[in-house]
Amino acid sequence: TLVRTVTNPSTLYIAGAPATGGNVTVTNPYALWVDAGNTRLDGNLAVQGGNIEITNTTGSQTLTDGPLTNGTVSWDETFGFTFSAGTAVYAHHASAGTLTQLEATLATAWVGGAWYKFTYDVSSVTGDADANIPTSVATSVVDLTITNGTGRISYFKTVADPGNFIINATSTSGGFTLDNLSITRVLGVIS
Repeated sequence: TLVRTVTNPSTLYIAGAPATGGNVTVTNPYALWVDAGNTRLDGNLAVQGGNIEITNTTGSQTLTDGPLTNGTVSWDETFGFTFSAGTAVYAHHASAGTLTQLEATLATAWVGGAWYKFTYDVSSVTGDADANIPTSVATSVVDLTITNGTGRISYFKTVADPGNFIINATSTSGGFTLDNLSITRVLGVIS
């Protein structure tokens, strides 16, 4: 009996979006377009090498002073985090650093078990620093993208009683700068 292994079997495979060629210009190249109606996926959804964009679905701002203009008025920082010129700067420290907004100072109270969209800007990245939103807030650790760029987005589902909003940072060298933090509740889209 000959045994064969198929690594990535699928019923439908789309190699890519249509490309411009010859005398045809493609304005909006979509590999798959569902123009109307519901789309149902009963299994897991794996997104590799791309982003998921959800538009016009967020609620009120959860954070107080997301632009970090008032620093320590709304935020607490420890072990490597400091405030400088309206930003939160993390520099390597032997202990894990934390940037925290106390639950009592949130602009809008958390809803336990709800989905949230966290957007943030990252700059001045050096070394190997990592950052995340811990399981005291989210149902699983949310690793943040710590590369220079604006409008970084992470989605997370809150635990039953999230309490304070926390960003943890660790490194063996270097650091990064955070700015323009925003958390809004995702309304009725992700489950």
